[in-house]
Amino acid sequence: MRQVIEIENEWLRETAPHFYKTKCLDDD
Repeated sequence: MRQVIEIENEWLRETAPHFYKTKCLDDD
């Protein structure tokens, strides 16, 4: 799922690490 949205830097810092960590586990 890929989306292009306008986000706040604080939201990215708080949410992205968890999202990408989970995504990496799913890809492996």
